[in-house]
Amino acid sequence: MATDYPGYFNYWGKVSNTSEFTGSYFHLLVYHSLDVAAVGWHLLNEESTLCLDLSSFLGISSGELRSIFTFSLLLHDLGKFAAAFQNLHALDQLNLSPQISARPYDSKLARHDRLGWGIWKIASDKELFSLNHFINSDLPGRTLNRTLEVLLDCSWGHHGKPILHGRTLDLEDYCVDANISDAVSFIQDASQLVELSWPPQLFEKETLSRLKQVSWHLAGLAVLCDWLGSNTSYFPYCADKKALASYWSETLQKAQTAVQQTDLFNAYAVQPFSSFEQHFNYSPTPLQHWSASVEIESGPQLFILEDVTGAGKTEAALCLTQRLMAAGLADGFYFGLPSMATSNAMFERVSHHYLGMFKQGRPSIVLAHGARDMHQQFRELVMVDTRDDINYQLAEQTATASCNQWFADSRKKVLLAPVGVGTVDQALLAVLPRRHQALRMIGLHRKVLIFDEVHAADEFMLELLYDLLALHVRQGGCAILLTATLPVRQRQRLSNRWLQTLGCEQGEAEYETGFPLATQVSMSGVKQQVVASRPEVSRSLEVQFLSSAADCLGVIQKALASDQCVVWICNSVADALEAYQQVLAVVPEPERCLLFSQSFYLA
Repeated sequence: MATDYPGYFNYWGKVSNTSEFTGSYFHLLVYHSLDVAAVGWHLLNEESTLCLDLSSFLGISSGELRSIFTFSLLLHDLGKFAAAFQNLHALDQLNLSPQISARPYDSKLARHDRLGWGIWKIASDKELFSLNHFINSDLPGRTLNRTLEVLLDCSWGHHGKPILHGRTLDLEDYCVDANISDAVSFIQDASQLVELSWPPQLFEKETLSRLKQVSWHLAGLAVLCDWLGSNTSYFPYCADKKALASYWSETLQKAQTAVQQTDLFNAYAVQPFSSFEQHFNYSPTPLQHWSASVEIESGPQLFILEDVTGAGKTEAALCLTQRLMAAGLADGFYFGLPSMATSNAMFERVSHHYLGMFKQGRPSIVLAHGARDMHQQFRELVMVDTRDDINYQLAEQTATASCNQWFADSRKKVLLAPVGVGTVDQALLAVLPRRHQALRMIGLHRKVLIFDEVHAADEFMLELLYDLLALHVRQGGCAILLTATLPVRQRQRLSNRWLQTLGCEQGEAEYETGFPLATQVSMSGVKQQVVASRPEVSRSLEVQFLSSAADCLGVIQKALASDQCVVWICNSVADALEAYQQVLAVVPEPERCLLFSQSFYLA
């Protein structure tokens, strides 16, 4: 006897883009929805630090957060119920019921993620379902829906940016009545798969404000869950109808395998730092000794290490990083440098050392910059044996296509890897309004950020760095800045911004002007210590002040007479042009004098 299945089984979610295939030609929409939700169920497990941190901030239990986030993922592709979307593929070829919408699919104005919000809004406005069906609350529907839409926006934004809210009248033209009723039935039945627990405080004004803050993290997770849930290596296409509960049980097992075989949010046991002799095979420099002995406090901390080139700042930073991870303040780190060349060199140094920082296991390490494929010691692993889904339209790629591109592109993957080395701009993208910004934000969670050569940053990059550090403080993170020549004013601004974000009173703290200098900024304030430098890299330079152009010309003539080179640096192009003419008039071989300024390029 044939089993009557609900109407929501008559919708496709993925269609194969290859002519040669085995098994099902397409994947049912409800199955893909369950695949993605199952990934979220395992990624945001109750014991993970991410789940514990977010739930603690919201004032709810980790189990409650896990269940309601999983529910939101079940509805992430609600917009694919729209007839306009379904007609992107010939439904008769899939043995699915034909549907005709008033408008054709439009990936720019009414993409399926926005259509998801439209279907929810239409069903809610027409009171086609009661929120009390899965929320045991006497609160007004408007209050419940306000919180639910913040939560669902996280999953509807699974293509890397927030959806556009607006009029639903036009969105209704992309659907037929059966789409709305089938979507409502799926919402009601899918909510029974998860033991939903809706804490009453989640609908209070203060908690709603906090939910909006963590929505960035949940949105980033939704992107990742959609990508992993679209990997046919773990979730092969299935068009055979079976009860939702039965498929849910199966896909939970597949999702567990998929999550276990990635290196995402894995917490590796950290080796306590014993000594520089053991970890680096040499006696520490004064700065390194400080990094190995300074008290690691609780909570977010900023370290600024200032010393000459060759003083061992990199090893001091790795020492601090290992101690911060061992203290439970981080699970990994990202080392950012100003250029690809310096990133390559640092990658080689870190890749030879980082495994010794952990007790067991091999955390992933990735290199992120534009030419990383040219680096001989680094080859990105790309997901294989996965089918290419059809692209919905030219302006809208499927999650699998993005997934393959994203995991093959370490410039995006790097912040999610346990250990990453790359250019500093990859981390700065987390505070810029770019697509997948939310994904980069969760990549920074529980990471120590190490930025080298901070003095090389211009004013624009420094402003971004201030914002990034403020974001990292709010996530409870720690950061280490390395520099050889940081102006006192910049060090003060960095320290003050960290304290301000922590909510600490800055007061009139006096900052050290000595060099080399180690600075620690935490809830207890600013602590600084002037340290000595390595004798091998220490030297004294005599500085002589000149008060006129004539004095400068005299020094130049004397240097040339001794067969030496000399550089006269001016403040402006006009000053450089004038100085150039003066030098030409006094040197014996004018053709050996070179002007290097803006006008040089314009000539």
